Amino acid sequence: MRTIPEHSTYTTLGGMWFIFRTNEHALALWISSLTGKEELYVNGELQATKRAISLSSTHTVEIGRSRYTVALSTRQLKEGRFECTLSRDGEFVQGFATQYIYKRSATTRLVTIAASTIVTLAVLQAGLSPWYLAVLVVIVGITLALPTSGKGFVINEMPIPVRSSDA
Repeated sequence: MRTIPEHSTYTTLGGMWFIFRTNEHALALWISSLTGKEELYVNGELQATKRAISLSSTHTVEIGRSRYTVALSTRQLKEGRFECTLSRDGEFVQGFATQYIYKRSATTRLVTIAASTIVTLAVLQAGLSPWYLAVLVVIVGITLALPTSGKGFVINEMPIPVRSSDA
């Protein structure tokens, strides 16, 4: 059994969690980033498991006299835009939207590039041997790659507007 986090979260190896809390119940949907496996937990207990490698997925559970539906949909895969909603008896309760974000600002990237350039020019002026130069090229390459590549991921709770196709 997985440890359910307090808030919705994402890690590459740990997957994506969407945590919903109503006055009466806590529902949590976990999605593996690697395999597409999904697990739905209600009040900490595993209720449903499935493997869904698709652009949308739904889980429906009956709790008391109410029917809860957790729906996951991919809006723009390239930009990491997903929506996960909770409905009770067909009425929207809560929703989350995700997206990729750049972890570092443009200023940070420019400063890193400028500093790497200055260090490279200083070493070239010092007339070091080819081995030192090769090591420097590797170090500068890594230094430039870290702040300029990669994206972060954010999950925000936000109202999701009703689309005309949903009405």
